[in-house]
Amino acid sequence: MIVWALNFNRSKKSFHVLELSRQSENRTLSLFTAVYSRMSQLSRQPIAELYKSIRSHFLSMVSNNDDDLENSVYKFFIELFPVAYLHGINSEQAIKQTKVFDFHNDYKHCLTRMYDQFQPFGSIPKMLSKSIVQSVQMGSVFLKALTGGADVLSNVESLSATNLDKNCKEALVKMSYCSSCKGYSHVKPCYGYCMNVMRGCLYLYLGSLNKDWNSFTDDIPKLNSVVTSQENGIETVIRSLDTKLSEAIMYAMENGPRIDEKVKHACGNPNLLEKVIDGHSHNLQNIRQTVNNQNSNWPSPIHTVLVDFMSSVDRSKDFFMRISDSLCEDYQTSPNNYQKCWEGTHLGDYDHEIIGFDQQKYNPAVIIPQTHEFDTNGNSQLHILNDKLINLRNIVLKPLHTNFLTKHDNDKMFSDMAVEDGSGGYSEETNNDDEDYGEGSGFAASGDGGIDARTPIVGIPSDNNTAETGSGSNVVCQLSIVSYLSILFVGMIVTQQ
Repeated sequence: MIVWALNFNRSKKSFHVLELSRQSENRTLSLFTAVYSRMSQLSRQPIAELYKSIRSHFLSMVSNNDDDLENSVYKFFIELFPVAYLHGINSEQAIKQTKVFDFHNDYKHCLTRMYDQFQPFGSIPKMLSKSIVQSVQMGSVFLKALTGGADVLSNVESLSATNLDKNCKEALVKMSYCSSCKGYSHVKPCYGYCMNVMRGCLYLYLGSLNKDWNSFTDDIPKLNSVVTSQENGIETVIRSLDTKLSEAIMYAMENGPRIDEKVKHACGNPNLLEKVIDGHSHNLQNIRQTVNNQNSNWPSPIHTVLVDFMSSVDRSKDFFMRISDSLCEDYQTSPNNYQKCWEGTHLGDYDHEIIGFDQQKYNPAVIIPQTHEFDTNGNSQLHILNDKLINLRNIVLKPLHTNFLTKHDNDKMFSDMAVEDGSGGYSEETNNDDEDYGEGSGFAASGDGGIDARTPIVGIPSDNNTAETGSGSNVVCQLSIVSYLSILFVGMIVTQQ
């Protein structure tokens, strides 16, 4: 069930974000057509490339280079600058015409080369880039986490029962066959006895996997809260892109005289090429009104789906230890029949309590060495699954410990991007208060909540297949731990009939 939930919610989340990005792209294109019509045709390709890069990084299942997405945002604004300068800042000549013009390539090259010096859009590109990169990164990590978690669970069935602990083997034989030796061939083991034996065996064999899985399920809600944040989550950032891009252009228009002076000083007077595209001039008041009046027909939120999913994730804690519940359910009898069940040495009532997952050292049915430490007992498949969970945790925790924009940063970033100085120009305010996101906010996991410093035992294959097991003569080596235990029980039932 949890594997299905992981895969379903990954598909649901990715589809929802992709649909949001497509609608956001359409809104941006519509905005440019309606408000910045002279820029519309010349800006379509940069806009398309920006959204394409966002979608690509979001869906990528390999380790993304965040610099690539940051460069894509940077490239977008560089390519937008010549268009905005001609048709938004220095549009006196174009306003008088019924056609749109473009710069010669050499003049465009000068504008793009001097972009960093001109800073035509203020600090908006830098702050927007940070917001996009961080939100897309978290969204991508969320998808990786769900995919990786489902992959680990799907491969549990393939775990070999090689090197099953001798204490477990003895307990299984005692539970499964000793009753027959004493003439009780048709008697089932007591439910509590079965649970303790199976929990002890699973603890010895899958304890390390269970521990890492529990830590992983603790991290998923923290990651989800960041991804779905109303302040800087990926959906919030994508929904606001059209508005933020428009604000960047308005900033350039409001600072037109200063930018125009810098451009002409560095690049001279422009040479224009005629483009056969009808257009009209831009009025800042009309622009703001159009932006505010845009239709907001966004896809329906998937909040309810995610709430249900988080509940499923929480219930999956101790997943590997709970395998005992399904293996022992056939031996769950009514209290009145307890005296007829096998309790390990004779028929009667099993008077020991079922030992909890974290108290297995007190298990009366399976000897758990006091010095027992979780290891993988030379099982390469178990190595791989442990490594996958360790690496998944590190993938999830790393961005949770990086700097994130706070609500204050976002409000400040896109409100008053500059303050007027004495000469009539503008000087930009910068915020150097970069605190670690999550500090004191509860996002840092408790205990070993930091990045897992354990070195992976073996390399993780690039595909989703676990390593092949050796073809030893012992048939147990070719069976999964779950299958092996199940076969023991089936054999016992057949013997008792």
